[in-house]
Amino acid sequence: MATAVALVALPAGAAEVEGEPQQEAHDDHGGHHHVVGLKGSYMAGFSHGEVHHLGGGGFFLETSVIHHWLELELGVRALANAHDLAFPIDLLVKMPFYASDVVHPFIGAGPTIVLGFEEGVGTAFHAGGAFTAGTYIWPWTWGGFVVEANYNLISHDGLAHEIGPNVGFAVRW
Repeated sequence: MATAVALVALPAGAAEVEGEPQQEAHDDHGGHHHVVGLKGSYMAGFSHGEVHHLGGGGFFLETSVIHHWLELELGVRALANAHDLAFPIDLLVKMPFYASDVVHPFIGAGPTIVLGFEEGVGTAFHAGGAFTAGTYIWPWTWGGFVVEANYNLISHDGLAHEIGPNVGFAVRW
């Protein structure tokens, strides 16, 4: 029983194979600390009983602040429909998880600002909070895919709720 408890208590990678050096836990991505990528986006905004649909894309840059524990992402997108154009800028603090060498889920939150050009209103500026949950899928050591769901709470003549998916390609180094 004590052996089983000791084995369960060992962190991943802590067991040493005879004759082989011990490897750091979660060193599954070769020490990559930065990610850059492109995402396609869709957002449904809910405000004053109306629903606004926006689609588009953008880019993001992510860096590891505390390796394997905390990441910082700056994302900029351009979203549009027939009547509106919006440029959301998110600064997210993300916590990564390492389900395997290939699959890296994450959760994150942070401030967002939106510069918009709205029909009938003109130029508008809104601020709020952004929340995300998603995963990276790394089929190659240098690159892979990102899939995530976003929820934003924006100050927009009261509060507006936005929700939508992002999918894209990412490169890491």
